[in-house]
Amino acid sequence: EWLFNLGASHHITNDLHNLSIKSDYNGFDHLQVANGTTFPISHNGSTIILTTQNIKPLRLSNILCVPKVTQNLVSISKLCQTNDVSIEFFPWHFEVKDMNTGAVLLRGLNDGDIYKLPKSSSPKSFITQSTSSILLWHSLLGHPASRPLLHALKSNNIHFQGLFNKCSHCLANKNHKLPFHKSSIHSSSHLQYIFSDVWGPAPVISIDHFRYYVIFVDHFSKHTWLYPMKNKFIVSLIFPIFKKLVETQFNCQIQNFYSDNGGEFLKLKPFFQNHGIYYLTTPPHTPEHNGISEHKHCHIQEIARCLIHQASLPPKFWTFVVQKTTYLINRLPTPNLKMKSPFSKLFN
Repeated sequence: EWLFNLGASHHITNDLHNLSIKSDYNGFDHLQVANGTTFPISHNGSTIILTTQNIKPLRLSNILCVPKVTQNLVSISKLCQTNDVSIEFFPWHFEVKDMNTGAVLLRGLNDGDIYKLPKSSSPKSFITQSTSSILLWHSLLGHPASRPLLHALKSNNIHFQGLFNKCSHCLANKNHKLPFHKSSIHSSSHLQYIFSDVWGPAPVISIDHFRYYVIFVDHFSKHTWLYPMKNKFIVSLIFPIFKKLVETQFNCQIQNFYSDNGGEFLKLKPFFQNHGIYYLTTPPHTPEHNGISEHKHCHIQEIARCLIHQASLPPKFWTFVVQKTTYLINRLPTPNLKMKSPFSKLFN
């Protein structure tokens, strides 16, 4: 059983199995209880509480595992701060509500003047269901569409239960324009065509002081490389680094480079000429002609917004999120490659 506690500064458990992610505790602190007794901390970790209809799982982060305590405690202040929720207490029950929407995420009872977490939502129950919850895998893999998600799970023999229902994070953060027409460009090998574009300026400067990022997309494998930037004109410094990296790794040369007519790319014209790279640009005011890069930006931004929304992260961490998003996209199957991943296509 997990009890809600207003005075606890941390979530506390006495059972290591309640932690879905855990590590040894290397600090020197001890847990001090109300009568002054101190107990050693063996591990720390995190887990998730399932909510009503799995609308928005609640994260319990930095849980302290203290084997000698007799009760599992949920710190009310930590729960509210981490998940952007409020808790309303009534004489016989309590409700956990989303601060943004007001939706009731969880209800529990007052049992013997103690507000307890429902057993169906307890972290221990969550662990037994985690390997079979399709919503959990949808969240962990960066909110992919149903077809790539199901293909990835089935091809890796991962068993799951339930249907692929609408995800509140996807509904809040994904929107689509009509698709671009298919490109007439065809490629038969790595680095035959590299598509590139710059995103930014970001509405919020990142915690590491970046405002832009540039992507390079290999047309053949659809693999994406992403580089954060403090200003967009350092593309001329980043591209030579990228070129040396991929040409050394794959033992072949970049043949064609496709971008819009941005000044940051036009500065590279002499470099392209000196290295035998054919430079292609879009007509003015027609980003659709650079549709591969534009679509990739859209994909990265949608998934990044979902992950930030799900984790209740401050927007200033966006650079870390877009890099993690790119990592996930590169490793998930895509219909554009007949349900292969860009990573597997790139590395055969």
